[in-house]
Amino acid sequence: EFWLDISFTLKEDVCWAPRGHEVCFEQFKVRAARPAATAVSTKGRVWTSADGREEVRFERDGDRLVFDKASGLLIAWITDGAALIGRGPRAQFWRAPTDNDGGFREKGVQLEWRAHGLHALTHHVDGIVSGQEEDGAPRVTIDTRVAGPIVKVGVACRYVYTLRPDGAMTLLFTGEPWGDWRCIWPRIGVQLHLPRACDRVQWYGRGPGESYADSKHGQRIGCWKASVDELFTPYIVPQENGNHTDTRQVALTDAFGRGLRIASDAPFDFSAHRYDTEDIARARHLHDLVRRDRVTLNLDLAQTGLGSNSCGPRALPQYELKPQAFRFRIDFTPLRAKDV
Repeated sequence: EFWLDISFTLKEDVCWAPRGHEVCFEQFKVRAARPAATAVSTKGRVWTSADGREEVRFERDGDRLVFDKASGLLIAWITDGAALIGRGPRAQFWRAPTDNDGGFREKGVQLEWRAHGLHALTHHVDGIVSGQEEDGAPRVTIDTRVAGPIVKVGVACRYVYTLRPDGAMTLLFTGEPWGDWRCIWPRIGVQLHLPRACDRVQWYGRGPGESYADSKHGQRIGCWKASVDELFTPYIVPQENGNHTDTRQVALTDAFGRGLRIASDAPFDFSAHRYDTEDIARARHLHDLVRRDRVTLNLDLAQTGLGSNSCGPRALPQYELKPQAFRFRIDFTPLRAKDV
């Protein structure tokens, strides 16, 4: 991609800002990214598989992936002896309510979300099947039903994992709502847990600050770096925060450069925290938050805008996420120390 950046800055010192202070900027896309090659290399070590009663395992020298049949989750991914994930990916349609969503007050769109069970989703595994793609690449297909308690609505989700000879993994996450949905969705995405050491983040997308569908044009498209702690926005009342829109790729690594690079075939959102979504939703003050021994990573196909309903209207209709069938492709590439 090629972008033309135009920036307007102060020519002289003024009472409210020094010379060189940026007043405004705009970006224009000069050329879109060229499509990635569709051919996948078949060179690399061969995966062996074992489909047991409780787990599906894939192994090769120094690498191991384990899928749990009861939960339908990828519960281990080891590369060269280092753990890349702790749990996930798992479907996520809920977010910690913002002040504009209603927060802790008995008002706002969050009441509709709770009435539809989005705050207490359960994941029931309908089936898990291992097989191969046409090119011989190992594949795992997991079908689940996601719904809240005592409701007659839900989402039928399918995860199709494909392992590549070079050690990369592709997830095709698809789904379709069922039942009589009468509310918008907070988000469509997946959530996974990474080792706590994977706290260095690099991404190409909007930054450096947080952004959402209806509040993103104050952030530039560019290449950015931050720690997981720096991505957290410390609102007085904890709530959904730290999202980054229009992401092309993001990498989370430890101090040695080991971790994951994540990309998709279309721009996506991401956020990374030391807390789970439920931790943030329950907390009434910042001191209520207790850091987890992991990094929680959210990867979203889309998320409803913020609006201004704490003192104004809800998000505009074009920024509301309607219940819908969806397709989200996510490519995970292991990063080794030598890749840095």
